[in-house]
Parts: sequence; C-alpha cells; structure tokens
Amino acid sequence: MNAENSSSYIPIVVILVISVIFGVVISSFTPQVFPTQASAEAEQVDNLFRVLLGIGGAIFFLVQGALVWSIVAYRAKPDDDSDAPHIHGNTTLEIVWTAIPAVIVFVLAVLSFQVWTSIREEKANEQIVEVVGQRFNWSFTYAIPEAMRVPDGPTSITVPELHVYLNRPVKLEMTTPDVIHSFWVPAMRVKQDLLPGRTTEVRFTPVELSPDGGFPVVCAELCGGGHGGMRSAVIVHEDEAAFNAWLENALPESGDPAGAGRQLLESGALPCAGCHTLDELGWTGQVGPPLNDVFDTAARRVPGLTAEEYIMQSIREPGAFVVEGFPPAMPPFTEDQISQQDLSNIVAFFRSLSADADDTSVSDEAADVDADETADIEAGDEAADEAGVGDDESADADLAAQGREFLLSSAVQCAACHTQDDLGWNGRVGPPLNGIYDTAATRVEGLSAEEYIRQSIREPSAFVVEGFPPAMPPHTEAMVSEEQLDAIIAYFRSQSEEAASE
Repeated sequence: MNAENSSSYIPIVVILVISVIFGVVISSFTPQVFPTQASAEAEQVDNLFRVLLGIGGAIFFLVQGALVWSIVAYRAKPDDDSDAPHIHGNTTLEIVWTAIPAVIVFVLAVLSFQVWTSIREEKANEQIVEVVGQRFNWSFTYAIPEAMRVPDGPTSITVPELHVYLNRPVKLEMTTPDVIHSFWVPAMRVKQDLLPGRTTEVRFTPVELSPDGGFPVVCAELCGGGHGGMRSAVIVHEDEAAFNAWLENALPESGDPAGAGRQLLESGALPCAGCHTLDELGWTGQVGPPLNDVFDTAARRVPGLTAEEYIMQSIREPGAFVVEGFPPAMPPFTEDQISQQDLSNIVAFFRSLSADADDTSVSDEAADVDADETADIEAGDEAADEAGVGDDESADADLAAQGREFLLSSAVQCAACHTQDDLGWNGRVGPPLNGIYDTAATRVEGLSAEEYIRQSIREPSAFVVEGFPPAMPPHTEAMVSEEQLDAIIAYFRSQSEEAASE
C-alpha cells in the first residue's frame, strides 16, 4: 500500500521539476524580447520581470501539466460506466494552494516596491526637463545656460525631441493641459502618466548612445483620434560638450524673429501640426485650413485688417474668423500660452514664407481688398439685410450649425461617453444628450438651460446625474472657448422640443 502511494506521487514530482525548469528557461528569454537596456534603471526592471516571468511560466506549466496528466491517467476505461469516487474537500491541499500563492504575491510585492523606490530616488546633478504632452504631440523645454543667453533673449528653449547625454541623471517634470497621456520610453524602461492639473515626475540615467532617429517615445494612454501619431524620440549625446553643441545650434539666431517663430512651431510646444497642413514644416493635419501661403491669403480675408492683424486675432480669438468648410474647433491661445513676442515671431515666420518674402510688411496691394470686391461685399450685406437673412433666427441657425460641426470634430471627445442620436453617438459612460436642452431647464431650480449646460461643461462635478459616475473632466477656455460653448448650447437648443415645434 505504501509503495502504491509513493508511486502515485512520482508524476506530481516530475511535473513540479519540469515546471521549475520551464520557468527558468522561459525567464532567460527576457533579453531577447525586450529592447536595449538604455538606462541604468533598465537592469533592475528587467531582473524583476525575469522573476515574474519565471514564476508565471512555472505556474502555467504546473497547471497545464497537471491537467494533461489528470486527463490521461484518470480517463474512463472502455466499458466503465461506474461513477468516480466522491471526494469532499481536502483541508491540507486547500491550505497549501492558498499559502503558496500568498507567499509568492508577498515576495513579488516586496521586490516590486524595492525596484520602484530605487528608480524614483532623487540623484545628484539631475538634468531637469519640463515635458508637456497634449493632443497629439510631445514638447520638451530646457533652461538656457547663462553663458548662451543673449540680452533680453529667451531663458528657455522648447524642442520636439528629448535630448540628454550619457551618464547624466535626468528628471522629467511632466504636465498636460487637456487629457491623460502616458509617457513611455521602452528602451529606458520608464512609463509615467500625465494628469491634468498635476505635475508628475519620472527619472532615468541614459547609459547607451541612441541609434539614428533616437529611442522611441510613445503615448501609452488612448487620448483621442491622433493618439497613434503621438510620438517623439530620446536623443542621447556622447557627453556634455556634444549636448551643449546641439543646444547652441538649436537656439534661434539673435535678431531673427522668423527663425524664432519657426523654432517655436517646430518644437511641438503648440499643437498646430495636429490640425493644419504646412509643407514647410511637414504638417499634414486636415481638421483646420492649410497654412501654406497663409500670410498672402490673410491680407485679403477681412477688409481693413492687415495680414499681421488677421493672423494674430485668429490665434487669440479663432472664433472670430472661421474659414468656410472647416469646423470652429480651434481653442483660443492666451498670453499665458503664447506670449506677444512669440506671436510676433510666428507672424514673422509666416511672412518669410509669403510670395513677397523680401517685404518687411504687407504691401498696400496685398493689405487692401480690391475696391470693387469691397463694393460687392457691401452690396451683398445690404441685400442680406433687406432679405432678412441677418435676423436673429438665421444667426441662431448658423451658430447651431457651428456647434454641431464642433461636436462632430475631433476637438472634443464627447462621443466616447454620451448618446446623441442626431450626431450618431452611442456612448454609455455619461448621461444621454437627447433632449438635453429641455431636461436641463428642469434640473436645478433657478438655473436656465443655458446656465446649466454651460456650468456642466466647465465644472461637470457641480451636477452629477444620478446613476452615472463623475468621470467627465472640466473643459477650460483653453479647450472650449466661450464662442464654441455658445455654439454648442445653440445646437442643443435647436434640438429641443420647442425648436422642433417651431
């Protein structure tokens, strides 16, 4: 009897031994499946992963091996229709298979915490870089060393790639003005979320030179329609001298506003490339109007406005001039986002691309609308007034149409959470928006429908509809301007029962 019991344990012992061997073997493949260890922290992360993969591989083989062995060893014999023995519990077995996983999880938690604290530990002589992630680009801002600064010149420079050099610890201070992003550099083994309203940090020390094109930087958090293209690179220079040479070369020449404007637009600090086409900078966006020859066309757009004035106002108040055929999706850019000097430099860059780039200002011929064209415009306005086209009803319809176009654009992500039949939305996270204008008027005593909708967009946590989570982020004026908000409300008003009856 004892011999029989002993022999029954042999397959179990064999499966256990093979499981351990399988775990060790599969964990040895970690270097083959991971990218280059380009940072000092990478080895710690890889060693932890090797432990996780080894334990996971061993458990996988143990479970699958025991399953196969049980199927083969205890299969029903031919012509055996009898019931199998009834077994009710095994206290020893239950304790074992509860205690072993608990010990494994505890050990892994301790190891993970040690690695986590080690790679986040503050280091001496850190290079601090400010990182901004916004739909759909990365930008990196460096302080310009005193020795490289010019009188009354910039004190920092923003570029679209992360530049570092060997063996210098790096600290990234990361923010986002819109939605959650995730900064991930596989080669450096760093990954950190960027959260609206907070500054998050990540540290690493590069130990390997970057290949051509740099080590890839990607966004690992779905952030909108352009998420897949939200990429950048980490360029690792050989030493501080090589890094300073790059930095000095990247600085725009003193007294060259067009060069400074180009550098700002190329840096990725502004999300223009996601929406506009500009061949000179390789932009291919389709949401907004193309910016090729924008300085020449801007001079003819609005009578009485020069090209400079038109471009500046279009950036500060994009809702003032919406180009026909394009949605009013562009947010306004305040002086906190683009200083007046930077705005002048951007205009200077567009001027340098104009057909008459040698002129330092817009020519009278380009700045003034042809007299006959002006007369036609005035005549058209008079005819429109006589026909009643400019009355309030028509203005409301136009505003509602703008709101509808804005909601349909990729500028906001409402469709992912809400249902709205007219727009084809079928989200389930937030409350449905069918008939929202009618229900909004009855939601909060003392608030009109317009006030309720406006506050729900600016401060969504103020009114959380019962049965739905408080998941909606606030939308500031940088994301949805007042003009765009008015258009959204006008659209919802046009969908109300009262509007339908009219």
